[in-house]
Amino acid sequence: MRSQIFNLIKDQTTLSWEQIAANILVSGILGFLIFVSYMISHRGTIYSKKFNVSLVVLTVLTSMVMTVIGNNSPNVRFFELVLNGEYRGLYLATEMITAGKEGSRLNLQVNKKDNTFSGYALRLDWGDTEEANKLYPFTNYTTRAKTQHELVYPGAKNSTPELKEAIKNEFSLFEKTLYSYDYNNEKYGYKNYIDIDSFVDYFLINEFTCNYDAGALSTYIYKDIDGKYKMCVWDFNSALDAYQESAMPTDDFRLNSGLWYQMLFMDSDFTDRVITRYAELRKTVFSEEYLFGFIDDTIEYLGAAMDRNYERWGYTFNQEYDLMHPTERNPRDYDEAISQMKDFITKRIAFMDENIESLRQNSAESKTKKYNEVSD
Repeated sequence: MRSQIFNLIKDQTTLSWEQIAANILVSGILGFLIFVSYMISHRGTIYSKKFNVSLVVLTVLTSMVMTVIGNNSPNVRFFELVLNGEYRGLYLATEMITAGKEGSRLNLQVNKKDNTFSGYALRLDWGDTEEANKLYPFTNYTTRAKTQHELVYPGAKNSTPELKEAIKNEFSLFEKTLYSYDYNNEKYGYKNYIDIDSFVDYFLINEFTCNYDAGALSTYIYKDIDGKYKMCVWDFNSALDAYQESAMPTDDFRLNSGLWYQMLFMDSDFTDRVITRYAELRKTVFSEEYLFGFIDDTIEYLGAAMDRNYERWGYTFNQEYDLMHPTERNPRDYDEAISQMKDFITKRIAFMDENIESLRQNSAESKTKKYNEVSD
């Protein structure tokens, strides 16, 4: 592990470990400096993302929940890092979302020679990538998407202009269908294009954690070999009230008015499936007993590693290292960090239990009448 980590960062010689620590953040749910493998991107650079307190356990928790309920999610592993004989702390390695490579769980293939593909993966993000990776499907050129579609797989080296154009046109067909008067038509509508269960679970896990980057940033969607589009959970650095600029309210739904989901929730069948699924998950992985038990078990599992990590990075709990505004949102020790996370979950569950049925207003006749009249 030592040589592997060294190879990943050896070109960053201008950065001290303290600078790296400040940029990658050292105050996750247990005050950890988090090293995530997706910092080494397809572009070969290190992302310096600051993580708030809950995110170490939250990342593990989310991956576990999505696995339990039957969806692909990144594998995660804790490890302690010693570099050149010096202890560098407790880290979390997160599996990258990849395709077409040995060991990848997204079994997608392209043939560059004859410009054919069995599937592909796209990302919505800021668009700070080379032009060759950018894609401009329907919701980009109609400005419904506020961020940039990017072609993750195949990458620029394994793609051709013809392949890229074919993928853009195919994905645009799905989006045009979704935003058309035929959006819920049994023969022509969205159900012919997406894995509905995947979209339902993606909505619920991100709404449950108030992860509102979802649908706009670090958002992955792929076409599986079965021909249906599926979602990938990813990047919870702003979830569970970890958004740096202001506190995240627990008494709101947002993703239902976002990209793709605005139209999906106009269909009463999709809305019914979301509400039914939520009721199912509340009996298991969305229950306080299950979630709090997992958090406590994770803390017990880490044991003395928490103490060693605190000796190395505990000073980052001091006010001068605060990242969230206002400053009183920043925890001052492990116990406060854990308490904040649990309190947020409790409040969020209470709101969703009381208001999940309100999602039906999105498919009310007053909102869908103009579509239904045409499709009828």
